[in-house]
Amino acid sequence: MKLSPSYSIERRAIYYCCRLISAQYGSVFTHSEYGKIRKVYSIWFCMNSDKEQGNTIKKISLSETPLYGEPERGGRDVDLLQAVMVNLGDADSLVDSQILRLMNVLLSAQMSAQEKKEIMQEEFHIAMTAKLEREVSEMCNLSVGVYNEGLEEGRKEGLEEGRKEGRKEGRAEGILGSIEFLRELEVADSRIVDKIMRKYQLTREEAERYVCPQVRS
Repeated sequence: MKLSPSYSIERRAIYYCCRLISAQYGSVFTHSEYGKIRKVYSIWFCMNSDKEQGNTIKKISLSETPLYGEPERGGRDVDLLQAVMVNLGDADSLVDSQILRLMNVLLSAQMSAQEKKEIMQEEFHIAMTAKLEREVSEMCNLSVGVYNEGLEEGRKEGLEEGRKEGRKEGRAEGILGSIEFLRELEVADSRIVDKIMRKYQLTREEAERYVCPQVRS
């Protein structure tokens, strides 16, 4: 996503993680089964970062601070969310971190797909398979147009998390990401329902529950 001067990206990331936790009610746990809550992760790639913030990575997480005595549990029951903020720099900038360098290239809106492929082959020694070439081309398309970029980001996040967990929480993350992005564009809730129905093959009732969480209670 692109940095916005009108609000704190960190606050949005925390809010997003909280939504992912609350979305577990009814699928991961019900009633007072809070011990079943699963930790959530959210990774943010921030494009067009300020010069001071560019090429930096930071982590936001929950922790506990003992105020009296010596607690035994060590904070493992409160560490339920983690957001990672990756502030990208220019594709041509020098940076020691290989992951930052790779993401700067892949998500650059100025570089062509061919330039990205050459850098991946020559600098990172990544063999270009037909599948990988298609994915690099898709990356180029993602960086053209804020609307398509944000919507596709939410979809890819959900698909990737779904593959890792093998459960529907990952898909829910992608849906929630799309909803948040469309709301920032001031799209009406009724239109958001129609859009996520088509994009994620949801019934109207399922889509309305994502857009209006209070329907679940």
